[in-house]
Amino acid sequence: MVEDQRKKTLIVVYSTLFLSLLFYVILLWIAPPLYLFSLIPRVLVFLAFPILSIFILIILTPLIIMAWRRLGSRHGWGIIIGLVVVWWLCLISYTIWALLLIVLKSVFHFVA
Repeated sequence: MVEDQRKKTLIVVYSTLFLSLLFYVILLWIAPPLYLFSLIPRVLVFLAFPILSIFILIILTPLIIMAWRRLGSRHGWGIIIGLVVVWWLCLISYTIWALLLIVLKSVFHFVA
């Protein structure tokens, strides 16, 4: 009974972490090229990072606490490391898109 509950919690925690990684990939690697070549204001590209940081604070922090309590420190550390990796990937992609927009604006006088 306890083992089934641990397995279920483990599946929920890691699937939520995977979905958050998928969310980051879509929002920060697929959406910006669409923003660049559309009529949507370019500022939306730069709003992605604060929105994702709030997503981390509101959704994933309680998930870490739940995982730590129910699954023990082994999986808790895995969740924390996964969260940090996702956050740094977000920061790196955000920086790359910001640099790309600066280069486009300076070289081609791209209106942002």
